Amino acid sequence: MRSTSWWRSLTPFERLCLAAWAAVLGAAALGPWDLASETTLCLWRALTGLRCPGCGMGHALAATFRGDLESAWAANPFGPALALACSAWALNGAANVMRGRPFSSGVPEPGAAVAGLAAAALVAAHALRVI
Repeated sequence: MRSTSWWRSLTPFERLCLAAWAAVLGAAALGPWDLASETTLCLWRALTGLRCPGCGMGHALAATFRGDLESAWAANPFGPALALACSAWALNGAANVMRGRPFSSGVPEPGAAVAGLAAAALVAAHALRVI
């Protein structure tokens, strides 16, 4: 039972994030996604026909994990940065688990200023993509 005890020690949010990270890695391993596809999982785009700031993020993450940074940037400029941040968090968590520490130990919580700056950058990049 030792092999699953680390999973049980995670918070629900950590489990969700780690599962999503693994799913994107798995999708990237399956091969390239058709970036020109009209199929979307974005509810906003499905309802309005307009792109939201997060549109293309799944394609961008998969392309980043495949090493295709040009396609990743074209899909969503924040994809490579998000892939790097999530990978660093997952590797840090694995190291923490091996040391007997909580998974997210040592990862600082972003403050309101950092969250606001990230949101402003996302909206600005979206505006540039739409124009």
